[in-house]
Amino acid sequence: MKLLHLVLAGGMYVLLGVAPLAAANMATPVANYDLTLMPEGVTTSSDSAFGETWNYFNPFLSLGEYYTDNLFNSDNNQQSDFITVITPGIWVALPASRQPLTDVETVNTVPGGFELTRFDTDLPRRMQAYALYRANINRHNDFSQENTVNHRAEGMLQYNFRGGLALELLDIYEIEQDPYGTGTSQVLDEYKSNVLNAMAVYRITPKTRVRADFSLYSLSYDSSLNRFRDRDDQGFSLFAFHKFWEKTSAFLEYEFVNIDYDRNFLVDSKEHRYFVGALWDATAKIAVQGKLGYGVKSFEGGATAFDDNRDLIGEARLDYRFTPKTSLGLTATRAVNETDILGLSDVLTHRVGIDYSQRITSKIRLIADLNYLRNSYRGGNVTSGFLVGKRVDDYLGGGLTLGFSLRDWLNLSVGYNYTERDSNFTIYDYQTNTFFVTLTAAL
Repeated sequence: MKLLHLVLAGGMYVLLGVAPLAAANMATPVANYDLTLMPEGVTTSSDSAFGETWNYFNPFLSLGEYYTDNLFNSDNNQQSDFITVITPGIWVALPASRQPLTDVETVNTVPGGFELTRFDTDLPRRMQAYALYRANINRHNDFSQENTVNHRAEGMLQYNFRGGLALELLDIYEIEQDPYGTGTSQVLDEYKSNVLNAMAVYRITPKTRVRADFSLYSLSYDSSLNRFRDRDDQGFSLFAFHKFWEKTSAFLEYEFVNIDYDRNFLVDSKEHRYFVGALWDATAKIAVQGKLGYGVKSFEGGATAFDDNRDLIGEARLDYRFTPKTSLGLTATRAVNETDILGLSDVLTHRVGIDYSQRITSKIRLIADLNYLRNSYRGGNVTSGFLVGKRVDDYLGGGLTLGFSLRDWLNLSVGYNYTERDSNFTIYDYQTNTFFVTLTAAL
């Protein structure tokens, strides 16, 4: 989940993720806005994406101006700046579709790359495919050396065979940067990542289905200072679902991830995770999904290896639509992720988030979110000056956005975002305020 800023773009909600609520950090990448434009999702009312109709090819363009009072996310080097962000892109669907097949966030500290569990969905047709590309061109007013161009390209194909078998193939390629202040770094660290995921679902009966996933995730950094984080993950998972009631399903899940670092600076590991979970669509207004489990992380490396970590892990998501104009979402996770600090083993991450959406009029929408995250680094001590000990970072973030539909194809948004990091190593503390205005056109 992100610190979301949403704009109405021809009825299309534009996700302007000023700060990814990543498992590794919640720093505000002011020079690295991840503007991912996607259709709203399951809504098919007259105010859904592009009204009542969809094209096969849907280009879009967003222009944004951002102001930050702490560009480098620093406690002792606070520098303000204006940043212009230009985001061209295109969405292609075949057949033409009102909704995306998936809404996936990748996080480079999560084993396997996916931040949250991807649950399979029923398709109303035999085949569906889509492709999405967007670029973020970031131009700074005072710090031109920080200019960046980010890219995201993704595509997915689903096919339903007669007899109950469904196959899905998803690929996401990104060129991004870690936020300033990630780990012990004070610079903008560019990386390339790619995740390839194949899913097979077989319906044994109308109430019972099984699923198998296989995924490959690769991560590589441009700077030699961060190449110790380069790695390749191989993941495999098995699910068994059973629908006990019309609106309620339970499932068992086993997941295995092999984490293989390209260099010997961080220790390779294997993870085995076991979950029990439930999916509950109580009414048209309430939907709940969640799972609770146990994970074992086994390290390799002989004398340099760490002891195995055994943790309770899980995730939960609640969506509640009070009225057609008002909705609320709650998310909570506990997970074990990869470290971004050399010499440590991993990070235990707790996260809680809430997002609220209110349609004020047919042309104005308010979006608000609030998030808390704690990263507890494990496997050794961190040294900073005269302070030596276990590092724990607490992040607090929130955002507020107003979206205005100026035309069916033209929209304006204004907003504010706040991020704070409170670390037991006070040198890593910071507070960042960001204000923005964006104009988005979508055909």
